[in-house]
Amino acid sequence: MMNANKKGNYLLRILCLMLAMTLVLGMMIACADEPETPDTPSSEDPKEPGQEEQDKPGTPEEDDPVGPEEPEQSGPPDYMLQVPQENFGGESIVILCRADKEYECDINANEQSGALVEKAVYDRNARVEEYLNVDIASFPVNGSWQLRPEFIAVLANAVATTDNSFQIVATHSSYNAGLTLNDQYYNLLGLGDSINLDAPWWSASWVENATVYDKLFFVTGDVSLTMWEELYAVFFNRDMVNDRQDEIGDLYQMVRDEEWTLENMAMLSEIYFDANGDDAKNVGDTFGLVLNRHAMRAFVTSCGLPIAARNEDGGFDLVFMDEDHSEKVATVYDTLYDLIYENEGTFDSLLTDGDYTEMLEIFTTDDGALFMTGTLNITTSLRNADMQFGILPFPKYDVDQESYLSHSYDGLSSFSVPACATNPTMCAKVLDAMGAESKYTVIPAYYEVVLQGRVAQDADSKEMLDIIRENLYFDFGFLYSDALKGPGTSAGPFAFFGDKLREGKESLSAAWESVYDIYLTKLDEVMGKFAE
Repeated sequence: MMNANKKGNYLLRILCLMLAMTLVLGMMIACADEPETPDTPSSEDPKEPGQEEQDKPGTPEEDDPVGPEEPEQSGPPDYMLQVPQENFGGESIVILCRADKEYECDINANEQSGALVEKAVYDRNARVEEYLNVDIASFPVNGSWQLRPEFIAVLANAVATTDNSFQIVATHSSYNAGLTLNDQYYNLLGLGDSINLDAPWWSASWVENATVYDKLFFVTGDVSLTMWEELYAVFFNRDMVNDRQDEIGDLYQMVRDEEWTLENMAMLSEIYFDANGDDAKNVGDTFGLVLNRHAMRAFVTSCGLPIAARNEDGGFDLVFMDEDHSEKVATVYDTLYDLIYENEGTFDSLLTDGDYTEMLEIFTTDDGALFMTGTLNITTSLRNADMQFGILPFPKYDVDQESYLSHSYDGLSSFSVPACATNPTMCAKVLDAMGAESKYTVIPAYYEVVLQGRVAQDADSKEMLDIIRENLYFDFGFLYSDALKGPGTSAGPFAFFGDKLREGKESLSAAWESVYDIYLTKLDEVMGKFAE
């Protein structure tokens, strides 16, 4: 038993402890009522000049209330629900693709560089594999324009021998058009609901204008990363614009006001300074515009010059220079001819086609050029240059044209289901799922981060990129241009326009008359193939 002294001491210690706890509690309440001091950081504190937040995607801002963590989604994302789920029992889906474009079809886990877009492609395939229980792989073959015979031979051999070694084909759209006429592919419209060609991840104008007599053999859309990489744009030197603000004005506002026209672009391109004093156009001089031959084709689209038009039978007629369109075509041609050959401020690299080496050297030099035409994939080089640049869509024909129209290089990848595939509906379903995933994951990674975050150097250019993307258009005459070549023609009707400019033909009319019957005969043959 505790004696009286010990008991008293024990009670005293308890009372002291209770008193101390009361004092601490009071101090805590008092501190809670005090305002924050300058030494206490808060979300209301002003930032120092130049200090910017670097929030990670999906991370709430500091002044946002932080609620309970969202539970992980157990099922597929909502957008994938637009593609009805099936279980294909681990079947293989092998994509025959161009070796130099394999990255848009398949990224090997062991080869990932950690780059955002490559990871998005890898993750896309992984999610489709899980969603449909398939195994996706690539079958790379040389398939560039110059090496197309090798690709075509591999495809033809597989179809002839019913070799099911690949189930999807992705290749250069220009020569792929000809392959669609040789019984190489399934009609995508005949594969039922396994592919939803009305879905937003497929190009609506492609689906519409590549369909003839209810037959569609190749398609493109968000599944084709090359379609976005090869979009044409007009790049401009922001420093030159700022230095010449009074004479040039606000180019972005010109686009918004629907006044960015071919005529205005030509007028603003009348800038030239022979810095070297050698009476020769070369690096170091100042130009209004640098461009190449492929860009000439983009003006056909951007100025709304139709190559072919749908007729009452569901086929297409050649209308490029008929009585309803010849005057407009001639006006555009003459304007571009004068811009190239009569405007001292234009540097034409017409013989180099897709090689931008010379053009980039000029454009990235101080005061090298005001404008340069090119595809979005050259922005990698522009990022590495010590310059500030902006991006514009290609100009309209005139202010009355309803909208800006965008063009993508014909080397983009189009996709088909080959006749050698033993389960074409499965292939179409996988292709549809890859398209859905690409729209919501791969393209945002490419566009929002690679383009907008690292290429477009201001909010205005981001807006311009939206305009370019939203107005992409494919004409039947573009899609099947190469298939319309015949004896005595070096190119199809779409490429014809740019080729004649490169050759320096002063008038397009006479040149068109010399090939018109050939194109017409080939078009009849193409329509006959669709009618079979």
